[in-house]
Amino acid sequence: MRCRQATIACILLAAYLTLTCRVVLPVINYMVNYESYRERCENKDKPEMECDGSCQVQKEVAEASD
Repeated sequence: MRCRQATIACILLAAYLTLTCRVVLPVINYMVNYESYRERCENKDKPEMECDGSCQVQKEVAEASD
């Protein structure tokens, strides 16, 4: 009985972590590859926005959370 409960708990924990990581991974990728995102920034012509590629990360997080 304990083994079955532990197995179910591990499966649920793995599912939860998978869903959580889908949203967190683009943010971690942005932090690691910050310069690359700055170079590919969609708002280079609007420096007052100070986006630095974060708009791309917001889109990736929105896609991952759907």
